[in-house]
Amino acid sequence: MSDSNEPQVARALQDISNSVTNLVSEEIALAKAEVTDRVTNLGRGAGIGVAAGVFLFFALIMASHMLAWGIFSLTGGDHVWLGYLLATVFFVILAALSGLVAVKLLKKGAPPVPHMAIAEAKATQQAVADARKNA
Repeated sequence: MSDSNEPQVARALQDISNSVTNLVSEEIALAKAEVTDRVTNLGRGAGIGVAAGVFLFFALIMASHMLAWGIFSLTGGDHVWLGYLLATVFFVILAALSGLVAVKLLKKGAPPVPHMAIAEAKATQQAVADARKNA
């Protein structure tokens, strides 16, 4: 190699180094943005779900008394405990079904994986491998 080519080679190596650094930084930023967006949505959904649960809890208290006393009235007014028992069984079944749906939805949203960033990194890796083969 002659002395006149050394500055060009050094400059080319520096350009490659800068390009790789920029590429890695951009990939990290993409992954961070994607995960942040998904985590933010999960957090908002969880917060609103908790608020809905609190409101539903208070409504459930009123509904359970109404149901228990309604059953008490329908059975002739002899056994108030029967009304409360049937109302309790109904709400336990409802809670179990709700819990199953909640587990299904939570599994669907977690863990937050940066799919776009992973796909972009694989495409970059493939492009580098193809460039090496062609060189």
